[in-house]
Amino acid sequence: MRNVILSVIAGAIISCLGTYYYIYRTVNDFNDFIYPGVSINGKEIPKITKEELENQLKEEYLKPVAAKTIIIRAEAKNYALSFSDLNPEYNINEISDEAYNYKKNENLLNKYFRITNLFSKGEKIELSLDYSFDDSAIIPLVDKIAADIYRDPVDATFKLENGTLIVTDDIKGAELNKDELIDELKEIAKDPNAQNLNVQAPINFKTAKITGDVLRRINGVMATFTTSDSSYVRLVNMGIAAKEINGTMVFPGQEFSFNGSRENPSPDKGYLESYAYIDNKSVLDYGGGICQLSTTLYGALLRANIMPTERQPHMMPIWYVPMGLDATVYYGVVDLKFVNTYDAPIYIESYLVGENLTVTIYGDKTLMNGLTYEPYSTLNGPLSANAYLNTIDSAGNVINTEYLHTDNYNDH
Repeated sequence: MRNVILSVIAGAIISCLGTYYYIYRTVNDFNDFIYPGVSINGKEIPKITKEELENQLKEEYLKPVAAKTIIIRAEAKNYALSFSDLNPEYNINEISDEAYNYKKNENLLNKYFRITNLFSKGEKIELSLDYSFDDSAIIPLVDKIAADIYRDPVDATFKLENGTLIVTDDIKGAELNKDELIDELKEIAKDPNAQNLNVQAPINFKTAKITGDVLRRINGVMATFTTSDSSYVRLVNMGIAAKEINGTMVFPGQEFSFNGSRENPSPDKGYLESYAYIDNKSVLDYGGGICQLSTTLYGALLRANIMPTERQPHMMPIWYVPMGLDATVYYGVVDLKFVNTYDAPIYIESYLVGENLTVTIYGDKTLMNGLTYEPYSTLNGPLSANAYLNTIDSAGNVINTEYLHTDNYNDH
């Protein structure tokens, strides 16, 4: 009986030892592997080593992200921002350590139960990879794009060439909205699963102050006026002054100043001495004859139905226009001014050919509505005149007469 009992006990001990050895071997075989029940980003990890897990995570997550490139289109040029330049990172080592160490410090039986899923089938651990990147590469790229894009607006230009009106179009200015682009790139870069990697650079366009569309409103002659003289000195002075105001553009609502459009007449600019009316006397002065240009301009303005905001007659009657239709100037003292009341720009052409001084006003001919304007004066006596402006329709009929002013002169 005793032998039987001893045999049973020995068998039990041997069986227990066998079971322990089996459990020990089963657990020991998993020493270098991840235990079952570990999921990373929703995927359960198979029986692999920590090193294999790290390589698998790098291949599945890090490598595809590093291969992505954001394409930034800025006008006609493309720029590339590679994710690899952003040093993308996942906490792969940290997660791999956590996955590997799962249940590793438990007792032998708990380890066995975890490996075999015995009594612990519902027990799992969910791990998530954290993604990060370094955005320091974004700003230098955006700065380069901004430098490439930036341009100041260029005004349109207008010129007359052999009587032909030529407009060179304006160029819009451009400036990159750097902050908006930086924010958009960071938003894409922080999403490792981003699919839309094409970015249109946000550009603020600046319209030029003077556009081609505005200048093309100038489509022909609104009015022209010519006076004549035979004095060589006066013709020289008139020619210089005519060049100074030639090509002046006056925009809607803008005021033109005759004196402000040219420099003080002086011998170093080529002006000669000629007689001018100063303090009720005819005296020699540099620039004598410039008043004939201001008078010729005044005649053209009236014929374009543009009224002066500042104008004075000569102190004494002059010979190149009737009394009441002249406009004197003296630099820094007396000026001829007007405001462009049309809703389109006007262009002043002034030139001397032989003994003839001509001022032509170009603008939008349609604003004349088919009408022409003709100034005239009537004498009140030998040293006084009233000025009027006739409005004439396309059939040549005077449809309106406007009183302008009365001028009184001193005797020579």
